[in-house]
Amino acid sequence: KKNRNARGVSTRRGFVYVLKPTCELWTLVLPHRTQILYVADIATVVMNLRLKPGCTVMESGTGSGSLTHSLYRAVAPTGKVYTFEYHEVRAEKAKEEFLEHGIALKETEAEAEAEAEAENVGGIQVEQRDIEQ
Repeated sequence: KKNRNARGVSTRRGFVYVLKPTCELWTLVLPHRTQILYVADIATVVMNLRLKPGCTVMESGTGSGSLTHSLYRAVAPTGKVYTFEYHEVRAEKAKEEFLEHGIALKETEAEAEAEAEAENVGGIQVEQRDIEQ
């Protein structure tokens, strides 16, 4: 069975396989800013929450973004993920990575709601908040 996500490229030393980016691959290679959940744990979370396209999810603690990527994929294209991170540097780095991976970011809840109603498009809203807020 041919894998449609992989393409072999011949080199002098053999083959290099170019894989389409997935949440699972990202979890394996992401820079660990915090402890992360891995594929088996993420699958359990998504299954037990019964996530499907159009759902809304709130995550407390964005961390390295491993779970957030999978939550977004589970609820896309019309669902929303609200994720909160108290550590400003981690929140900003997660925003950068989500943008690099083509995930729509919403800056405010009002912006997310207005765009979702107008276009029926989901996305992720990352917010940095202190624990006291």
